Amino acid sequence: MSLNAIMSTATSGMMAAQTGLRVTSDNIANVNTTGYVRKTVSQSNLLSNGMGVGVNIDAIKRATDQFLQSASLNAASESGRASIVASTLNSAQQLFGDPSGETSFFTVLDDVYAAFSSAQDDPSSSLLRTQALTRLDDFLSGSSRITASLSKLGKDADTRIAADVGRVNDLLSQIDALNTDITRAKVAGADATGAENVQSSLVDELSKLMNVQISPRTLGGIVVRSTEGLNLAGDGAAKVTYQTSATATGFLTVQLANGSDYPVPLNISSGEIRGLMDVRNIDLVNLSDQLGEFTSRATEEINRAANAASSVPAPTSLTGRNTGLDAQAALTGFTGKTTIALTTASGVIQRRIDIDFDAGTMTVNGAAGPAFTPANFLAQLNDPWAVRARRVSRTAP
Repeated sequence: MSLNAIMSTATSGMMAAQTGLRVTSDNIANVNTTGYVRKTVSQSNLLSNGMGVGVNIDAIKRATDQFLQSASLNAASESGRASIVASTLNSAQQLFGDPSGETSFFTVLDDVYAAFSSAQDDPSSSLLRTQALTRLDDFLSGSSRITASLSKLGKDADTRIAADVGRVNDLLSQIDALNTDITRAKVAGADATGAENVQSSLVDELSKLMNVQISPRTLGGIVVRSTEGLNLAGDGAAKVTYQTSATATGFLTVQLANGSDYPVPLNISSGEIRGLMDVRNIDLVNLSDQLGEFTSRATEEINRAANAASSVPAPTSLTGRNTGLDAQAALTGFTGKTTIALTTASGVIQRRIDIDFDAGTMTVNGAAGPAFTPANFLAQLNDPWAVRARRVSRTAP
């Protein structure tokens, strides 16, 4: 072997050692860097006519396992979905309060029953009756408040989905752009691991938002596909869109970079976006429906108890008590509507008078009657001729 050949062999060894030292120092320097993957040097023996003439640096590679990386991405996607579902449902739970606490929504219903029970024990107490009605109003108001808050959580989920979809499109564009840098470095025999580490971090962030499939490109870089195999990045970046309305179930579409001219549906099974869509389209809707069912059943039971306390058939006479108020004062302050039926001794209805306290009107047998005023109501009620005369005077030309 000539002296030049010996020196060339030694030089290749020194260059290989220098490359190894540089890679090792880079690994040590980034030992605490998030997303950094350890690099290794791939080298092979140089031969000439069967004789060893030095060493060659084939490539500088990242020490990764494709199967472990795939499992890690899947786990990150599922974790992202479960985390956002747990967070949203926890916010929904807080609307109801601690079930074991004294101020929870369900405790308020217990207070309603307790208040009505107390009023039943002393029906002459106006204070207990007022307290019972106040507790009932608190319960119904709480139901309305929780329903409105659940609706707001759904709108918040919509807003966050739109933001996440925007981030997905940014990530796809950056991942696709890095493929060019990685391919250029590999073709030139340079170290592309820096760009690969950055690209890997972007893929990790993407997997938390939606589940994707990753495969390597021949000349370096990666191809990102959806679960159904749609090409999202690698040969051009696709654009994802969230389609929704106030009354419809939200869904995703994607405009492929090298595909159809129209958006196609995009299906994802995990990731933060999937979790947000599940709570928006399913969990919060079901929770709101269950709350409505619970409130309806509670009010039905209260009405059933009230109806059970009414006489059937209605009594032929009622005995009141002296409240110390005259008729005008007693009839003042009523709201809503009521109906009074005047019957014969045998129970045949002679007149039906519908009173609207809010509007101050009376209807006699379906026809417009005199105005309702507390001062003259009893006279009008007991004098059918006066009522009839007023009706005639109203309709006479």
